[in-house]
Order: sequence, then C-alpha cells, then structure tokens
Amino acid sequence: MVSREREMKATSNAGESRAPRRRRRATVLLVPERLGPVVTVLPAGEDGERIRALIESQGHEVIELPREADPIEFVRVLEPRVLLIDSECQDVQAFKLCRQLRKSLDGQKMPVVLLLPHRDETEIAAALAAGASDFLIKPVERQELQVRLASHLGAQEMSAELSRHRRGLRALLDVYRAISATLDSDRVLTTIVRKVAGVMAASRVSILLIDRPRDVAYVIATHEDPLVRDLMIELGKYPEIRRVIETRDVIAIDDLANDPLMEGVRKYVRQFEHVSVLVVPIIWEEEVLGTLFLRAARVGKPFAPEEIDFCRLVAQASLNAIRNARTHRALLDEKKRLEVLAITDQLTSTYNHSYLYVRLQEEYQRAQRYSLAFSYIMFDIDNFKRINDTYGHMVGDRLLRELTDEVRRVIRKSDLLARYGGEEFAILLPSTGMSGAIKEGERVCEAVARLRFTDLPASECLTVSVGVASFPDASVSNSHDIIVNADRALYRAKAEGKNRVCKFP
Repeated sequence: MVSREREMKATSNAGESRAPRRRRRATVLLVPERLGPVVTVLPAGEDGERIRALIESQGHEVIELPREADPIEFVRVLEPRVLLIDSECQDVQAFKLCRQLRKSLDGQKMPVVLLLPHRDETEIAAALAAGASDFLIKPVERQELQVRLASHLGAQEMSAELSRHRRGLRALLDVYRAISATLDSDRVLTTIVRKVAGVMAASRVSILLIDRPRDVAYVIATHEDPLVRDLMIELGKYPEIRRVIETRDVIAIDDLANDPLMEGVRKYVRQFEHVSVLVVPIIWEEEVLGTLFLRAARVGKPFAPEEIDFCRLVAQASLNAIRNARTHRALLDEKKRLEVLAITDQLTSTYNHSYLYVRLQEEYQRAQRYSLAFSYIMFDIDNFKRINDTYGHMVGDRLLRELTDEVRRVIRKSDLLARYGGEEFAILLPSTGMSGAIKEGERVCEAVARLRFTDLPASECLTVSVGVASFPDASVSNSHDIIVNADRALYRAKAEGKNRVCKFP
C-alpha cells in the first residue's frame, strides 16, 4: 500500500504540485486498494482512457503524475510493482527510460511492460534488449491486460516469497552457526532474537525463561537491548503466555488490545491496538521451559504458516541455550540461598555474629573516613534461664523468634539486628549518635515489656537490659572497642535492676 504521505513525497520530489489532468498524454500512476499491487502506466494516446478504465474496473485508484516530474525519481519513491510504458508517449523516451530503470535498484526488481503500436519483430527485440520484461500490442484487450498483470504480479509475489524463505534459511543457518561456535548462552540467544526480528520485521522479539512455581518469567534476551538480562515479568499480566504454557502450542493474536483473551488485562494493553503478537513455546520433555515472544504492527495480515514454522524451528534451536540459562539461574538461586544461610542465624532469622563483625568493621571505617557518627546496642533477655528451666528449651526458642520479630518491627529499616549468642542480641545503627541510639534502646525495652508470648501465661512477661555505645569516643580506637563499651553498659543495666537502658560511659 502506498500512503498519502508517500504520494505527497513523490510529488514533492517531482518538483511541484500536481498539474491539471491531461487524459491523452499524462503519465498516470495506478494505486491499488489497501495492501494490493501498484501499477504505473504511461498511457498510449487514445488508449489511455480505456486502459485507465480497464485497470480501475479491477479496483485500482488512478493518480496522475505531473508532466514535469522525473519518472525515475517518481518510480523510486512510489515503488510500483509493475510498470507499463507506452513506446509512443511523447512525455518520455520509452526505451531509454527502460534502460535507466534497469540500472537502478528498484528497476532490477520491477517488471516493465512496454505498450507497442504494432507487432514488429525488430521493435519487440529492441524493447526486450532495452530491459523490458514483456510487451502488449495496442489496442490493449481487457482479458490480455488482466492476464499479463496477474502473471507479473503473481511471479513477483512468488519471488518475494522465495526471498523471505531465503532470509529465513539464512537466519536459521546463522543461528546454528552461533550455537556450534560458542557455549555462551547469552551470545546464542542474542543472535536468535536479532535474526528473528530481521526476518519477521518485528518491533520486539524476546526469549523468556518460565518459572511456573513463582508464576513469573524472566526476559533473558531481547533484540531491542542486548544488555537486558533476567528482567522479571508477572505471568498474571500475560494471558497469552499462560495459554501457551497450558496448551504447549503456538498462539497468534492479530490485535492484542481487542482480543478476547486479553479481557482481564485490558488496561495493560490498550496502547497495543493494531499490534499483533506471536508466542511460540520452547519445549523439553513435555515441559515449556520458555517462549519466543514476538510483537509486530501487522493487523490485517495474519502470521503465515511458513512464518510460524520458521519461528518454531528457531525456538527449538534455542532449547539448549534455554536449558543452560535455567541451570545457570538455578545455580545463582542456590548461591544466593547459601550466601543468605552463611550470614543468617537459623533460629531467629536475624543476622549472625560473623556478619555483624564484618558490618561493624565496615561502618567503623566509613565513619572514620567521612567523620560520621554511628552507634551500637547490645541487649540481653532478663532471667531467660528461668524461662528455659520452667517451660523447656523448645518454648524458649519460640520466645526468641517472637521477641526478635517484635524488635525488628520497632527498629529502623537501616539498622542491623543480629544474634550475638544465646539470648544476647546486637543492633548496629549507622549514622546515629548517642541520643538517637538511646531512644531506639528505649523503644526496644518498651516493646518487649508490652509483648505477650504465645507459650507463656498472661501474667508472665519478658524484659531486656540494654547497653549503648557510640562513635566517635575517646575510648574507641577500633571496631572491637565499641563492642566492649556496649557490653560494659549492658552489665551496668543488669546491675542497676534490669529492664532499662544504660550508656557508655
């Protein structure tokens, strides 16, 4: 289809606005209905009106070319699929124009049909030598014109189809070369999405790794940005992907914004009106490991079976890379889990004392470098041995979990709560002076005293004693000193009656 904008551009390139219609000698451009072929005609004298009528009767719109326009430039801009030129037209030198067209890129692809005044073997030979694809003898008969045009348009469509197949085969070859040339899954997947985007003229091509237990997927490659990795999307907002996971079959949607499948997520896809989507499953042993996701503006032209087959082949070619990516993600998840275990107290899910020492050292160095303050709190559960002896250690463990959950609720998100050992805990307070630390210690005391525990009688409650130390302080020359200071303050709180906050010095 040739848009109005392109028509205007062609006229502008021709030099001026459209001239008044001259039916006998004007150059005429025939533009078809939507998405149909384009035919340019230089009408043959008195045959012009009849040829116009014949082609208009086939549903094409006729638009005249200004006489002053450059035919080569006009053809280059409008990209007609078949060009008819009258050898007797006074506006152009037909054979010369034919040769010029053949020298241009557009002309090499375009069937050029010359209209000859009579059947003369010498003139026919000259026309073909000049580069004409075919000829018609005037006066042109309706059936002959219709058959010739249909033949050239059909051949051109077949040629375009073969070109698409060749592009697809070259893309598949490139994909298999990439797979055999490297074990790098990222490179393979990036090659795949780029090749598919080129062949399918898509605005977005992505490969997704499916995580069904979490009802999410991860974009592990997209042709728009090769740096995108592990971008998580919620499958609840992508019913088309969910449908593919359920059916293990391809789904093609012609108009994403208005498809019935998208009813539950209409607010998320309103901007995708007139956008088509193709989702192809990547399957291993009956399980959908991932999908090839393609989006393109092609409403009214559904994905052809050969295009879907091409995407199926490419999707399955990516299988090993997807399996490697899933293994890599599982290893990353396991690594993260082990890292969390290494720094977490298993009973209370607070940080452990090893991680506390690391973070305390980092905070001390940062405070020294930038002349900042920070504080450190130590608190101990009062009379906790009696609780264990009376109710048992399993009850004591549950009380520790409930107590730390409450403490975590009342301290700041920036503060670090760690189990120091037994019933003793510590809180690291970055960028906090003594007064702020005392206030937090008091909040902890009050929160624990108010707390009623599941396994204890209503009359039984717990309290904590709190010691607070801060930096800068003359007695602190390393991170260990601040632990000693807080510990001394904690012992004083115990000695003075418990359930209170004491500071150092």
